[in-house]
Amino acid sequence: MAATPTGWAVSCPRAHGIATFSLQGDWQGLVPLPDACPLAVRSGALWAGGLASSLQNAQAAAPLAHPHGTGLQGARLDNHWVVLQG
Repeated sequence: MAATPTGWAVSCPRAHGIATFSLQGDWQGLVPLPDACPLAVRSGALWAGGLASSLQNAQAAAPLAHPHGTGLQGARLDNHWVVLQG
């Protein structure tokens, strides 16, 4: 689960997506991402990790997908991410 500037996001690996809610808890929708698990917020944008790719700005109209390299293909990511600022 992650708090975002517009509400809340909950990873739902069995539903293959990220459930999104408003600040008041109203359902906003499901962002598709196979085996979605870890979530993190950086600079107001929601990042999410899935089985084959990660999404940058997952709540945007057109999230940017980052396909995983061969070393991560098929890896099941843990449900905890930490944002590192450099």
